[in-house]
Order: sequence, then structure tokens, then C-alpha cells
Amino acid sequence: ISRWEKFPITLTYDYNKQRSSNAPADSDESSIDTNTVGGSLGYLVGVFSLETTLSYSEQQDETENDYDSTLTSIGITPSLTFTTISILPSYTLNISEDLNEDVITNTHTISLDISGSFLDDTIFCELGGTYDWSLSDDDSVETNNTSAYAKIGYKIEKFGLFEDTQLSLEYSYTRDEDVINETIEEENIVYLVF
Repeated sequence: ISRWEKFPITLTYDYNKQRSSNAPADSDESSIDTNTVGGSLGYLVGVFSLETTLSYSEQQDETENDYDSTLTSIGITPSLTFTTISILPSYTLNISEDLNEDVITNTHTISLDISGSFLDDTIFCELGGTYDWSLSDDDSVETNNTSAYAKIGYKIEKFGLFEDTQLSLEYSYTRDEDVINETIEEENIVYLVF
């Protein structure tokens, strides 16, 4: 493996121009320019890989709303990939700033995804989840959100008239908490897929 293949690097720039035309009289005018620069640096060795990302965007609102803002994103994603199983954790930090109100909101996101297949790919399973929390420096935002999922399945080469059929049992869970408004919403779902 060459040096460049072992340490992949990407650099990006994006410009977005949004303008409204022929809008109804009761709707808000749209005139927003967004500039985004970013990059990533990776590392590959054997079954292990690591990617770090960084991006910065600046949004300029030319309307009366004057909603100028910036967003900085930092991410790190290591992974392990074996013959029958892969493990993918990640962490992301988003720092958004409302330049008009001078308010900064930090959002942290942690996730983990595990997948595997066994017995010549006859049995497969997935397990994972995400946890994120947001907090603003003016105490207007404080949230905690959790999601998780699990899946186990069996591949059937032939079932009646069907070929390569899958039968799986799946579960998902979500929990959203708004600390400021003192609300919590939870949901559990179990389903059988054929």
C-alpha cells in the first residue's frame, strides 16, 4: 500500500446561493449565501481505519431577518473490519453560532454500529445506537436524545417461489428529552420482516 493510499486526504469547497423569485406576498424573501470549506484525513492499516473530518461554513442572510450564522464541524470515525464482523464508532461536534444574537450552541454526537454475518452469511445481525446532547450558552437549548436498534436475521436460499429470502426480527428505541421544556418522549418498536 502506498503512502497516499495509507493516508487519504480530501479538501472541499462549496458555495451555495439561494434566491427567491415570484414568491407570494405573504411569504418571506430568501437571499442567502453559504460558503463551506472542509477536509478529511484518513489512516488505513490492516483491519483498522481512521478518518478525521473538519468543516467550516458561513451563512450570510441578506434579507431583513439578517440571520447570519456559522457552523464548525469536527468528526472522528475509527473502524475495525474483520471477515465476519465490523465495528464502527464515531464522534462529532457541531458548533453553531447565531451571529445576530451572539449565541453559540454545541451539539455532541456519539454513535456505535456493529454488524456481522455467520455460517456462510446465513445468519446476520446488526446492533447500534446514537446519543447526542445539545447545549447553548444562553440556556435556550438543552436536549438529550438517544436511539438504538438491533436486528437478527436468517437468509433462506429458496422459500416456495421466492429466492434469497430474508426473515428478520428487528427492534428500535428512541428517547428525546428537552430539559428546558421538561418533556420526554420515548418509543419502542418491535417488528418481524419477511
